[in-house]
Amino acid sequence: MKALLRIFVALVIAAGMLIPQAAVFAQDMGPTCTDQNPADCPEGGEGAGVEAQAATNLKLAYSKTLKGGYVAHGVNMRATGSGTIIVDDVPAGAKVVKAYLLWSITGPAKMAGYYYNKGKINGVNITASLVGTGSNPRWPLNDYGLAPIYAFRADVTGRMIKGGNGTYNLSGFASGTTESTAPLLDGATLIIVYSQTEGPLTTVKIYTGATTTGGGKPQNLHLTVTGINTGEISGMSQATFIVAHGQSGMTDQGGSFFDANVVSDWSGNGLDVRTVDLTSLITPPENDFWFTVSSDVDGVTWIGQVVSYSSGNQDSDGDKLKDAWELFGINGVDLPGFGADPLHKDLFIEADYMTGHDHLLDRTHLQDIVNVFANAPVNNPDGTTGINIHIDTGGAAFGQPAGTYAEFDLGGGNGLVEDATLGAETDYGDYDWTEFQEIKNANFDADRLGIFHYMIFAHDLTENPDWWGISGISRNGWPDSTFAKGATDFIVSMGTWDEMGTQDEREGTFIHELGHNLGLRHGGNDHMNYKPQYFSVMNYFYQTAGIYRDGTWFYDYSREAPTISETALNEMAGIPGVTGRRAMRWFCPPADPNHPEIRNVVFYYIDSMIDWDCDGWAESSKQRVDTNGDWKFSSLKTQNNWASITFAGGGGIGTLPAAGMSSHSLNALMVTRPTGCLTNEDAAEFSGRDLLPVKP
Repeated sequence: MKALLRIFVALVIAAGMLIPQAAVFAQDMGPTCTDQNPADCPEGGEGAGVEAQAATNLKLAYSKTLKGGYVAHGVNMRATGSGTIIVDDVPAGAKVVKAYLLWSITGPAKMAGYYYNKGKINGVNITASLVGTGSNPRWPLNDYGLAPIYAFRADVTGRMIKGGNGTYNLSGFASGTTESTAPLLDGATLIIVYSQTEGPLTTVKIYTGATTTGGGKPQNLHLTVTGINTGEISGMSQATFIVAHGQSGMTDQGGSFFDANVVSDWSGNGLDVRTVDLTSLITPPENDFWFTVSSDVDGVTWIGQVVSYSSGNQDSDGDKLKDAWELFGINGVDLPGFGADPLHKDLFIEADYMTGHDHLLDRTHLQDIVNVFANAPVNNPDGTTGINIHIDTGGAAFGQPAGTYAEFDLGGGNGLVEDATLGAETDYGDYDWTEFQEIKNANFDADRLGIFHYMIFAHDLTENPDWWGISGISRNGWPDSTFAKGATDFIVSMGTWDEMGTQDEREGTFIHELGHNLGLRHGGNDHMNYKPQYFSVMNYFYQTAGIYRDGTWFYDYSREAPTISETALNEMAGIPGVTGRRAMRWFCPPADPNHPEIRNVVFYYIDSMIDWDCDGWAESSKQRVDTNGDWKFSSLKTQNNWASITFAGGGGIGTLPAAGMSSHSLNALMVTRPTGCLTNEDAAEFSGRDLLPVKP
């Protein structure tokens, strides 16, 4: 038996008028349900019987699998011959791949002076093909009685506005002047298939024709769409019904065949278009869709059906969370309830926190992190930019207990016993994650593995004085090829800082250490720190102070990748590729040749000119300055962080543990070099915006 998703559009007679109803029902069903084999037809919800099905004559007109989707919009054009269709839902940046205009006309086969297959779109002539002829749906016309209904399809791909969105004025279509005058134009539907670089891999199928239900005889028509092959989990799916001669203002007298209505309230007696999101109605796995239109006595004409579907096994938005996980949840983790979206990138972080001191961020700074990621210049399949970051503190925040803030309560986020040092130093001078892993095993739900990053707001790291005051650390690894793949664990440890770190400093450090989890380095394309033109919280120069751009301070990853040569610095040219007014730090040349180790760090507001050698003048000659303080003169390259982040977490995100596998066994003990080690001493030198000289 094949699993069929059956979509019903049920039209029931009531006081001489039709009421449309529809429902979705999935069940095993053989392919032999016909008028000749009524015993093989399935029964609907709660035992409601279904009449024998007759196949519609809708034929496949278009089928394509692409990154993208479709939109469909219609307009009623009864007794006018003209109308307007407005399209505003094609995603930004998409390209039109194919566009069809469908319309239907009731009347005799030929009428002098009328061309049923012709019209205009935005003033340009179009000619259509006749794709189907149906019997009259009990709508008599003056002088012609129950004349047939004709369906037409025109390829209007070349008539589309760039990008698809815009106003389409339709005119010049064959039409009488009243609803009883032939030719009776019902209306038109515009179907646009589009592609987009970031779009989900989707199959779009368009069927056209003309089949009339009813006409004095109860009848159910079906259309089977095969070859879906969604696998074990289903992805996004939608369908559009295009029906002529429906009527508005109906009341329900007969009910629907099944429980869940998906199409209702036809707007009028012309051409109606209803697009239905089927995603939540599919019970996977599905191999076929079974669409049904039915009516009693009076009839409607089915002239088009569009369906699109995708596999839930894919990751449409590239955040390493499969579409089906974000649509339906996985292993009891309610991702859709948490706000996950298969067409918009999501990041999930569980934040546990020691409770002897209040190490948490306050609500304002937690929300600011959300805003930083929401404003990221990262494209999504839904046509928007940004990343939705979900931070689970259990609803706690600085000064507020667990359960206070619903937006930060995803059922995790645990308070932990205060410990002066979390972990220890190994014999190799590296950080030992054993204690961290024990805490994670005890507090982090193993069902969240593969979905959530895990972090702890801790007091301090090791007992070794060389490690005291380190702001945090990511559990990323070496060599660099491994580091670039990211990680899933990190720590913010500012308990020995003044005020245990201000809220600003904690926020900058959280984003910094999470950046290491996302594969970002201190120097952009490498781990070389203090590059002045690397405007990112990953740079110690800006980790706690933030980034200044055009009058505003904020925390951010870099959005450009400028390069400077320390052997030929042009003081008259600013930073190549960087626009707007910035605040920039760098190391000045030693003021005293006898003490070259003494270096001042300047903090200047810069735009078009930069005093690299700190002599008070912007000079036309090229300057040679060791701007990042490493005692070398190099070409300093950087990176566009937002274009370079990885969501894979070193393979930890998007990979579910095997059944029965614990958190400990999935996360093998890993010893890493510290990768987020801004110290309290560093901060005293680099973090305070008002501690360093500012040159206006």
